[in-house]
Amino acid sequence: MRYRLCHWWMIIGLYSLGAPLHGFDLSQVERSVVRIFNADDNSMGSGTIINANGDVLTNQHVTGGSRALYVISEFSGGEKAAEIVWESSTKDLAVIRAPGLTLPPARLLSGEPEKGSPVFSLGYPGAADLASLALDVTVTSGVLGRIFSGHPVGWEVIALQHDAEISLGNSGGPLFDGCGRVIGINTAGPRQTTPGVNWSSHIAESIGLLRARNVEFLPDDSPCVATGGAADPSTAGAAEEVRERDPAAESQAGAAKEEAQQAREKAEKAEQDAAAASRQVEEVHKRMGLQNTFVILLSVLTLLALGLALRKPRQALVRVAGDMLEPLSRLSRQLGHGLVASGDRTGATRIALAGFDKQGRPVKILLRHKELDRERGGFTLGRHHLLVDKTLDDKRVSKRHVRFSCTGRDVFIEDLNSSNGTTLNGTQCFPFKPVKISPGDMVDIGDIELRVSG
Repeated sequence: MRYRLCHWWMIIGLYSLGAPLHGFDLSQVERSVVRIFNADDNSMGSGTIINANGDVLTNQHVTGGSRALYVISEFSGGEKAAEIVWESSTKDLAVIRAPGLTLPPARLLSGEPEKGSPVFSLGYPGAADLASLALDVTVTSGVLGRIFSGHPVGWEVIALQHDAEISLGNSGGPLFDGCGRVIGINTAGPRQTTPGVNWSSHIAESIGLLRARNVEFLPDDSPCVATGGAADPSTAGAAEEVRERDPAAESQAGAAKEEAQQAREKAEKAEQDAAAASRQVEEVHKRMGLQNTFVILLSVLTLLALGLALRKPRQALVRVAGDMLEPLSRLSRQLGHGLVASGDRTGATRIALAGFDKQGRPVKILLRHKELDRERGGFTLGRHHLLVDKTLDDKRVSKRHVRFSCTGRDVFIEDLNSSNGTTLNGTQCFPFKPVKISPGDMVDIGDIELRVSG
């Protein structure tokens, strides 16, 4: 009788702790992490949603006093304008508010993280922006190496040293423990060249400032008993003993393993499908290569002939070139359509931009339907190869200058708060306000004049 009482008290005690008895669940926390864009200097960072008001915790060096901040993620439904609630340069912490941001807030650990326990870093490293601006969060894992105070990395905080990989763009992003609570805020700190040595400020620093300024957040001080690194090994061992003795717990564990196996099988199937799709795309590209080369060569020769024969002003030449390139664009689309599988037109050209730069060099940009999908971020032009889909060699073009996107059958142009602006048919475009464009329209980006053809 005494054994049974002890047995049930152990079960009740462990489950009343409120902490999960499983590993890190990315799906439960990734919706709380957003990317931050500082339009004043075209820089990027990361942040964590901390309440239902749309408040986002990040680094002060990410916000930098900017009046043009935006947050975005794959779950946010587009960019949300944000304003600074407060900043602390000594702690390198800040809170910005994005009204209308309705994603779930993360929990902040109000206790002490365990040295040697597993940690997970979530954010948006700039190095991950290979083809376009990444909207899905990057996750890396590691171990909490040590916790110490002082000024080891140049700012006045309690510091966490860990080996979950971070880089430029992760600044302001969260460091989670194995139970999905934020234990630190990643920071750039000094330029670190030593692999496996990365820094975060202790979440206690943030909690102290949040409480002093009456900013709402979700504290969590429950023990963390997670497979893959328990905060308390003795408690984890007791939990394992309870699961072995209790049939219901054993059944739940078996169901969880089965679900994990099914998830792995689905992931493997998705990878196989993606590989097959990639091979199909490569085959299409090979088949289209010769025909596209012919079209491009013919376009260049036509433009050179026009330039030598007409000797007209550059803007007049752009219009004439656009008229000449229109049938070539249609020919290119017809060739492309003949090679795209039936029912799949995601690779077809939607619009074309043609013209000349300040040096008289021809510029030709083909925008395809899939690239213009606004939910995927659209197609961006600018001067910085890590921030845009295609670069323009012009000093008057900003690092991230303009975006083209489509909704249904309509195509839009949107200035991204560029330094020298974007004009459509001679009218200045208002930043972050998409404007519909049509064949025959004239677009000025820096010193580059382009004509739109359908």
